[in-house]
Amino acid sequence: DRLTIGILPVRMNACYILGAGRWLHVLLNLMKPFMSKKMRQRIIPLKKKDDPKTIVDNAVGEACIPKGFAGMEGTVEEDLLKQKYFK
Repeated sequence: DRLTIGILPVRMNACYILGAGRWLHVLLNLMKPFMSKKMRQRIIPLKKKDDPKTIVDNAVGEACIPKGFAGMEGTVEEDLLKQKYFK
């Protein structure tokens, strides 16, 4: 949580990294000794062979996924973050 204090105006419950390569797993393993136990549990890298749809559906639900996000068929018509920050 200390990584995001003063930077992001949100509380992070989990951070799923979709399609993480082997290099990211190595980097996270190097960083783990410097991270709190809580942060280690919240950063979840998913391998390319993992099915992101089932994992994201379980985490946030299909109602929160924008259409076309990571090749998934979500139900949200427009991405609100994209609409707000990337005009």
